[in-house]
This record gives sequence, C-alpha cells and structure tokens, in this order.
Amino acid sequence: MNKKTIIILSLLLMLSTLPVLPSSAKKGQYYIAKGTIDSYVDAWSAEVKQGRWSVRMIEGNIEYSGFYQERNLAEWPEDSPVGTIDLFWQTFTVEDYTINGDTLTFWGTLHVKKLWCKLDGTREILTWDTYPVTITIDPDSYFLDSPPAGPGPDPTYNEDWDRMGTTTSIRYGG
Repeated sequence: MNKKTIIILSLLLMLSTLPVLPSSAKKGQYYIAKGTIDSYVDAWSAEVKQGRWSVRMIEGNIEYSGFYQERNLAEWPEDSPVGTIDLFWQTFTVEDYTINGDTLTFWGTLHVKKLWCKLDGTREILTWDTYPVTITIDPDSYFLDSPPAGPGPDPTYNEDWDRMGTTTSIRYGG
C-alpha cells in the first residue's frame, strides 16, 4: 500500500471511533407510566373525586393523557351546583423534557376539555389551553404544576389548580 492509502484509511478509522453526537443520545430511550390523579394542591371551590393519567415517551416523543372527575364544592367561582361532578380530559403538547435518573419532567401546553355542570342544570363542553404547565413523574408520584387562575371579577380569587397523584406502574430504560 502506498502512503496516501494508509493515511486515508487511518483517518477513516479515527473518524469512525469519534463519540456519537448528543442528539442521538435519546435514541432508544423509553419511559412508560400510569397512575392516579388524587387531589388539587391549592383549591377550595372543588376537589378531585378520582382520576387517572398515563404517559408514554419513546425516543423523545411524549404522549400524555389524563382524565379526572371534579366535585364542585362552591357555587362561586365554579358556576355549578354544589355537589355536581364535572369531567376533565387532558392532553399535552410537549415543548421539551428531561430525564434525571428515574424522574421524567416535561413542560409545554396542557389542552383541556371539560364537561361542565351549569347552574341551570344543563351541561356544556368547554375547551382551553393552559401554558406553561410542567408535569413531573417518578416511581411514586405525579405532580402537575400549572399557573394560578387569574383573579377574574374578584381580586381575592387565588386558587392554584396544581394536581398531585401517584404512580401505579412505570417502566423506563434505554
């Protein structure tokens, strides 16, 4: 072999042993979990009756869904008869995420659909987006951190609709 061929082969061998780029570090990662939504952290006008959530993260693509029932405890600000049950469905558009050990944290926009019990006895479907929202999941717990509700017509209104729950099943790796 001549010198040029040996040099080219040596360069190719060196290049093939360089570390893989960080963007491929997420390839093969997975995080699949589900659990319960048990309560609001700081809300007085309603309580979570029961709920569930699930998350599936495969190679950086995260799918989240949640569902829960809310019991109305106050006519105002809920605009619902006391004791009635509203239903909530949640999905998520993920902006970014981190995995630190066995904890998955992701943030972005929460999409909400609500079946609302109105004061006049009828029901109505409402939809809205909440941003920024952060969800943190570990082998034991679930925490959804959302911004507090605005004051609306009453400047003393200060409920924060964060939610907490448990993790009942989890698998992760990669």
